[in-house]
Amino acid sequence: MHNRRPDVVVYRADTIDIPPTRPEHVLLVAEVVSPGSETTDRIVKVEQYARAGIGFCRRVEQAATGVPLIYTYVLDPARGTYRPGRCSPGRSRLPHRFRWRSTWAGCEAARRGAGRAFHLISGD
Repeated sequence: MHNRRPDVVVYRADTIDIPPTRPEHVLLVAEVVSPGSETTDRIVKVEQYARAGIGFCRRVEQAATGVPLIYTYVLDPARGTYRPGRCSPGRSRLPHRFRWRSTWAGCEAARRGAGRAFHLISGD
């Protein structure tokens, strides 16, 4: 994972100022699938994040309808792989009941490093 830069990273609050970031500091990563890097974003990175022990992974893809599809993966620590995830269009729940909203424009901006892909709605 040392060579990977996820599009979105959610860190544990108590580790945000501890360099370098280690996999155990990360609660969730998300990748926005880009044209030309589909295999890397869908398979390679997801496998690497699982091997690093990151508990949750999200993959965001553009659907033909224009609404982003959000795939959620949860780590099976005994196997070191992610369990098959679910797919949610446009809106999804984060672990621990945090809700987020995404737009494709936001995902594209995050992929370019120019914005946020996801907006936290509530932490209920």
